[in-house]
Amino acid sequence: MTFEGRKYTASVQEDGTWTRELTNLKRGANAVSAIQVIYGNTSDPVATTITLKAMLEDFTAKAAAANDAARTVEVSGTGVPGATIHLRPGSANATTTVVDAAGNWRATVSNLIVGENIIPVHQELDGKMSAPKNLYVSVVSTNRPLTGTATLNNAARSAALVGTATPGSVISVVLSNGTKLSTTTTAAGNWNTSATNLPLGVTVFSVTQTVGTETLNDGITLQVEVKATVGKLTAKISSTTSATGTVNVTGTGTAGATVTVSGPAGDKTVVVPANGNWSLDYSGLPDEASTLVAIQRLEGAESNTVDFSAFIIPPVTSAKVDRIASMAGTVYFSGTGIPGYAVRVTLGDKTIGSIVGADGTWTRQFNDVPMGTNDFTIVQAKGTDISRATALPVELTIPTIPFTAKLWQYSNSTLQARYTGTATPGSVITVTTEDGTKNTTTVPMTATGAWNFWATSGYKSGKNTVTITETTADGVESAPIYSTVTFP
Repeated sequence: MTFEGRKYTASVQEDGTWTRELTNLKRGANAVSAIQVIYGNTSDPVATTITLKAMLEDFTAKAAAANDAARTVEVSGTGVPGATIHLRPGSANATTTVVDAAGNWRATVSNLIVGENIIPVHQELDGKMSAPKNLYVSVVSTNRPLTGTATLNNAARSAALVGTATPGSVISVVLSNGTKLSTTTTAAGNWNTSATNLPLGVTVFSVTQTVGTETLNDGITLQVEVKATVGKLTAKISSTTSATGTVNVTGTGTAGATVTVSGPAGDKTVVVPANGNWSLDYSGLPDEASTLVAIQRLEGAESNTVDFSAFIIPPVTSAKVDRIASMAGTVYFSGTGIPGYAVRVTLGDKTIGSIVGADGTWTRQFNDVPMGTNDFTIVQAKGTDISRATALPVELTIPTIPFTAKLWQYSNSTLQARYTGTATPGSVITVTTEDGTKNTTTVPMTATGAWNFWATSGYKSGKNTVTITETTADGVESAPIYSTVTFP
């Protein structure tokens, strides 16, 4: 027999039958021819066709060594040309390939687990699936343990996270406030990421690595603690208003921080604005020297403290009236104060000054003081800063002088008479002639109250009797005094 160029022989049995097994037949039609040879004689050939149908189980499968790092394996085999080879059908990692015309197939199986993997292989032909042929592939772990550190930048409220892990693995970081971060490990096995805008206090980072689809159970926790910080504080007294016991304190600080200035009048606070320059008025200070302390606070953090002194100019130590010259409108003051400081005495819109001597005393004369009660104020000053005022009322009174009047001189040629006398300063003297003519003058503001004047009108030749009266500033008229003058 001849098949595909190969020759096969068989012997005819006594019963006239023969058999022979042919191997390596191909699927489909196989042409076979046979001849019989007996005693050297060869018969005519007999041809026949043997048709071999494909079978579901006609396939092979084998696996190469696994790629442990990639967790993959190359699988290959033979099968019915055109048939579909299924590997791990029905699973999330199912893979398929088609047998080529030469009857060979090849596929890559991925996402293997560490350890032994059972890979069932099926051949699908004419809609039918063969029973599986299982391949057993072992994968050795190449995972690197997850490590990491967290370095805090407290001022920036950020943390740098770095570490090592399996190359290509995905690093997932979950913060205790719920924020999630992710990065991929480099080929060298290094990973890094950063967390910003961290809140005050402790932040915990839960870190895991995922290789392929598997999240390893070697997670780690890292933590940092953000503490509030506050910058340097400066403070100084920019101006003093001793009259109200107030100083204006200014300085620089951290925007948003609360500056507290403490002293004899308690605590005064202000929030530092965005430009970092702050100012507050501290009032209620006592006279003379006081110590103030400034500090700034922000979210529990405290800055340096700044100590500085305030000086409130006290009122003059003493002030008194030494002498009053009422008729001259002059008041003489004296007192005590701080050597070298100015003393200012004010009445209305008029102010005069003096300097406290080295012995601590001062004196001052104030002129043009009107009659009556005058409310003087006296302050002690240095530059533009003045103390609280000391009030010192001073009353200038007009002495009451008995009213007197008499004829002093007269002129026959002009019919005029001159009178003299005394009266209360400021009073009006009236000389009334017989015809009712009134001649007046005002008593000078002198201590004696002496007055004299010529009465020039209302006289006649012969005897003239006149009436002389005093009218005080408050309108009270005196009893009359009579005087007689005779003209030729």
